Amino acid sequence: MAYTDPRTWVTGEIVTAAQLNEQLRDNMLAMEAAACELVFDGSGAAIVVGTFLDVRIPFKCDIVSADAYGGDTDVSHTIEVDIRKILASDFATPPASSDSICAAARITIPNNATFVEYATLAGWAKGLVKGNLLRYFVTACTGLTKVTVVTNVERS
Repeated sequence: MAYTDPRTWVTGEIVTAAQLNEQLRDNMLAMEAAACELVFDGSGAAIVVGTFLDVRIPFKCDIVSADAYGGDTDVSHTIEVDIRKILASDFATPPASSDSICAAARITIPNNATFVEYATLAGWAKGLVKGNLLRYFVTACTGLTKVTVVTNVERS
């Protein structure tokens, strides 16, 4: 849901519920952006493939972008992180690769890059509901000892 420029009201104008919802509720929700920031830290050693971090989603939202940063331009390195989604109530069965929300567009820091930004998220399943569990799963890594992955969301 996008932010709508505030309306200029005219004296005596009859305000409808739809106008109030758009001007107040929807704009307040649009301003409630949030981010989930996770740090994969190998404590000085390379991050191990298969390492994962879990996050529970506390409200209905849409992923709007993602970033990842880490590494040193002087050292050869790459990392690929998949995001897998299940309901928290299904946590007894860990999310599998078939639960990926990234499709073929996993978060990837290519060789010698230190920052990547994903603004379009082509092919991603971006809608999340309260109670979803996201598992950030390292599917490939060479040479990186620490990386931060940020997922930006807006309430929906």
